[in-house]
Amino acid sequence: MNNYTTFSACNAFKARQFAIKLTVLLFCFQPAIAQSLRVNKSLNPKEGFIDEYYEYAPSSGLVVAGVMLNNSTEKLDPTHCYSFIPKVAKSLLCVAITSKDGRYKGAFQYDITNVQSGWFQLNFPTEHREELDKYRSDEIIIVSTIADACSSDNEFFYTPSVWRPDSNEEVVIYLNSSEMVFLIGSNEKGVIELRKPFVDVTGRMRPKSFNKKCLVTLKELKQYKMELEYRSGKGPRAEKKYVAFPFKI
Repeated sequence: MNNYTTFSACNAFKARQFAIKLTVLLFCFQPAIAQSLRVNKSLNPKEGFIDEYYEYAPSSGLVVAGVMLNNSTEKLDPTHCYSFIPKVAKSLLCVAITSKDGRYKGAFQYDITNVQSGWFQLNFPTEHREELDKYRSDEIIIVSTIADACSSDNEFFYTPSVWRPDSNEEVVIYLNSSEMVFLIGSNEKGVIELRKPFVDVTGRMRPKSFNKKCLVTLKELKQYKMELEYRSGKGPRAEKKYVAFPFKI
């Protein structure tokens, strides 16, 4: 089995951060005023992608995903999505897709060696169109990272994705955790200026892949160094831990 066939929404970040039982599954931008994004062109995935639909219960462990522009409860087109590629010296866009109920898992790699910065349509030839048509756009998450290798602990960045090309300013971060978790934003001097809690996720479908969410603006993501704060241990011996959340746009 090669490195790519083992890549999923889970192990992209597990290899980098594995010390806590926390599963972060996505960011998504929720529109204040929806406007069409300017899409450069479409990209096709490299060979060897994952496209699976099955009965699945996500394992525990740390999994950090990416960023999405939220399309609310609209139906999605499961044959493609959109991701932003920033100006960064990396060769791959790594995309993992997971359904809220944990039954679908996809993982795709896109060569971005010679592409310009901007929004791109990402095509993925799924064999599960009929099953995915049953989901709404807030029930399947897109995880996008920029890196030189999709399943390694090299430097990487999260970048936003979306099912439909609408621009948004409010960001929703989803995670799967039994712990109390906060989103922390620090300024250039290391002073914490932003601290927002994650709250329970509700909806028509029982969540297996994520159960908490936190709202933050795109401006705040650009302004602060972001981290996830949680407590390790119980009682008086519990101590605060922090997980970095690198983000580029």
